Amino acid sequence: MHPPRLSRLDQIFPNFSIYFVTCNTQRRNPLLANVDIHQTCRGFCLSAQERHVWVGRYVVKPDHLHFFVDCGTDVLLGNWMKSLKNTLSKTLRLQGHESPHWQKGFSIT
Repeated sequence: MHPPRLSRLDQIFPNFSIYFVTCNTQRRNPLLANVDIHQTCRGFCLSAQERHVWVGRYVVKPDHLHFFVDCGTDVLLGNWMKSLKNTLSKTLRLQGHESPHWQKGFSIT
């Protein structure tokens, strides 16, 4: 179960759905602290604008990601997260890390 989204955001940004998202690696394995993962994540987030998804500040930690994201009305956040995880998993497989790479789901506030 996901914690409820802060209702105050609806008052501050009535036309936007800005979320603070966190996702963790499987068993909190420190897989993400490398240049290839950062470049892949950055490229994915920059190209997201083509699909009307905007990513604000983000942090790549060794075992999890934090970022602000607005999916607008055209894209479901869950689908976008699945695509992000799949994209990062491709890079992890190229680095020799076997699946699974991610905990199921993600948290939003």
